Amino acid sequence: MPIKIKYLAAAAIVCTSVTAIASPDEWAGAWVGTCMSDNYNTDNPTVPYEIKIKIGVNDATTLAWTIQYPPEVERRYQLQLQSDLAGHYILDEKNGILIDQFYSANVLRELYVVNGRIFSGSTSKAGDAMTMEHTSYWANPLHRTSLPDGSFPVSSYALRDHTVCKLTKQPTN
Repeated sequence: MPIKIKYLAAAAIVCTSVTAIASPDEWAGAWVGTCMSDNYNTDNPTVPYEIKIKIGVNDATTLAWTIQYPPEVERRYQLQLQSDLAGHYILDEKNGILIDQFYSANVLRELYVVNGRIFSGSTSKAGDAMTMEHTSYWANPLHRTSLPDGSFPVSSYALRDHTVCKLTKQPTN
């Protein structure tokens, strides 16, 4: 099987496995923990982190996300299920910025570019534990290579930082 056909087949499998969050109510609640960053430009690589997730009042396909990490002020986002592709969500930062996210295999994933940095993120939930992982790279490639005939171009990028947040769902009062 030629390489291009293998990749097309793999892409078809990935696209068919993307689904909506099965039980949004399982994500709802207050999640508290810490984030650890390997960004060496900071004095404190570990910071407290809290995220509150609420299901939309009029629409179960909308989740309201509120995040807080000192010294930042509380930030409000909205995650809206899209109808164009199963598992496709839009994260609305409520400032004009929209980020596409995709839910597959119990993980919400994102990939986007901001001001010369490439961001890759994932949020997964297992019971009362949530893990959020974000990695950023400089968008200017370190290397551009290809096969000897010039086909199959590959660009590789320098790591800027990596952050992992481990959160626990708080009991409801």
